[in-house]
Amino acid sequence: VVEGYTDVMACHLAGVTTAVATCGTAFGDDHIKTLNRMLSASVDSAAEVIFTFDPDAAGQKAAMRAYNDSSKFNAQTFVAIGPDGLDPCDLRSEKGDEAVVAMIANKRPMFEFAIKQKISKFDLGTLEGRVAAARAAAPVIAQIRDAALRPAYIRELAGWVSLDGNEIAALVDVAMKQVRNESVASMRRDNNASKDVGPKDSGVNDSDAPPADSAENSPYPAINLHDPIMRFERQLLEVIVQVPAALDQGLALRICKSAFSAPTHIAVANSIESAIALLGKHEFLPTLAISLPPELQPVLLEIAGQPLPARNEAELLVYAQGVVSRGISAILAREKNELLAALRREEPETEQHRQIGIQLQELEAERRALGES
Repeated sequence: VVEGYTDVMACHLAGVTTAVATCGTAFGDDHIKTLNRMLSASVDSAAEVIFTFDPDAAGQKAAMRAYNDSSKFNAQTFVAIGPDGLDPCDLRSEKGDEAVVAMIANKRPMFEFAIKQKISKFDLGTLEGRVAAARAAAPVIAQIRDAALRPAYIRELAGWVSLDGNEIAALVDVAMKQVRNESVASMRRDNNASKDVGPKDSGVNDSDAPPADSAENSPYPAINLHDPIMRFERQLLEVIVQVPAALDQGLALRICKSAFSAPTHIAVANSIESAIALLGKHEFLPTLAISLPPELQPVLLEIAGQPLPARNEAELLVYAQGVVSRGISAILAREKNELLAALRREEPETEQHRQIGIQLQELEAERRALGES
C-alpha cells in the first residue's frame, strides 16, 4: 500500500505488481474491507499487507493510524520505509528497480514499528528514560492478541530498553488490565447515560480544588504505586529505612545509585546516600527528614510507616533480605543488558570491545557472589 499514483507505478515497473495506492486519501475501513475480500490467509501461507510511508512527521502519523487498524486485517501487517527519506517513485528514479524491491523485502512487522515509534521519543541513555519508554510501549504489546507472539515482543522490548524481561511483563500485564477496565467502564458509561436525567450537584466547590497545573509544575510528580516498577522501588526504600539490618552500607549505596527511576524515589535515595554513615542508627531517619525538601516529607513518613508483611522480627528480616536480593538482581540484569547493547555497537577486537567484555565478567562474578550469599 503506497501513497500516490506515481509510487504505485514505480512499484509495478520494479516488479512489485501487487502494489496499490490510496491516492491521497486517509486509509480507512472501506480500504480494509476491500483488501480483506482480496486476501486469503492460512496457517501455512499467511497473507501480508505492507504499508510504505514517507519518513516525515505526516508519514509517521499515517503509519500509526495504520497500526491502530492493523487488527482489522485478515493478514499480517508490515511497514516498509525507503532509505534517505525516499518514496518508491523517487527511490526507483535515483537507485533503480532493485532498491524498490529491497525496500519491500526489508519490511518490519507493524508491532515492531509501533513499539519503536513509542520508545524513540525517550532518552534510552538514562534509567528514567528507559522505564518511561517501556511504560509507553507496554500498551502496544498488550494489544497483541496472539498469546504466543506477546511474550516474544516482551523479550524484544526488554532488549531494546535494557530492562529485565520480568519488569516488562509486569508493565504489559498492568496495561492489559487497564484496557479491560476501560472497556468495562465504557460499557457502564453507555448504560448510565440513558438513566441520567440532568446535571447533579457533586457537592464539591471548584474553588477548593487544587490548580490544574500544580502537579505538572512539581519536580516530583505523583507516583502510581499500582505500577509494578514504582511499587518495587517503593518496597526497596521501605526496607532500607525500616529494616537496615537486612543490608550493609555497600549494598544500600549500590541500590540507591542504580535502582530508582521516579524523581521522588531518586530524591529519597540521594538523601539516604548522604546519610549512609548513620544507617541503622537512631539519627538516620531524622537526618533523612532534614535533607529532603518539604514537599517530600509526607512521602518519607509513608515509607517509614508502611506496614511490612511479617509477623515477627525473623520474618521481617527474611522479607527484607528477599527484597534486597531482588533489587540487586534487577540492577545486575539492567547493567548486563546495557553492556550487551553497547557490545553490539562496538567493532570486535577493539579496546572498547575488550573493556566491555571485562565489565560483563565482573558483573557475572558479582551475580554469583550474590547467589552464594
